[in-house]
Amino acid sequence: PGQVVISGALPALEKAMELAKARGAKRALRLQVSIAAHSALMEPEVGGYAEAVAATTVQQPRVPIVGNITAMPLADVDAIRRELPAQLTSPVRWTESVRYLIAQGVTTFVELGSKDVLTGLLKRIDGNVVGVERLPTECGPGEPGEDERGRAVRRGRPALWALRDDGRRDGGRVHPEAALGRGRRVARLV
Repeated sequence: PGQVVISGALPALEKAMELAKARGAKRALRLQVSIAAHSALMEPEVGGYAEAVAATTVQQPRVPIVGNITAMPLADVDAIRRELPAQLTSPVRWTESVRYLIAQGVTTFVELGSKDVLTGLLKRIDGNVVGVERLPTECGPGEPGEDERGRAVRRGRPALWALRDDGRRDGGRVHPEAALGRGRRVARLV
């Protein structure tokens, strides 16, 4: 909420930013990204990416994974394999994904990575949920997946985990569940 991201050819984007500012946008800026993700400009890459996804071993998720183009849980490996290439050219339904998780009882979102962009967006969607940001990137004392304060840690690309305080447990241990309290249900947004 409050933000719109567009992608396209550079001259069209520059014109759109100029028009946005002229029509009262608080700010319009060019994001520092290397690709035009989530747009039709990525269509030539979909086939190769889909082949790479098909060649990658994907296991049945142990926790629900909410897809950002469907804003719904991806129930099985086939759904995950369909979602990943589709993300290259489809709009991100971030707000709907977060609202779905909140409707499922999620109260805490954990952003894993070096920035806090997603946590900041959470506050605009629902001020009642908790966003935990900028977690450490290496494990410290304590059990695997925890630092010395018991915070979740993980190496790799940023992700957002969602936890639901309902006293239920979902089988295997995953980093946020282990670090942020036993008995919390976990989901992941992709």
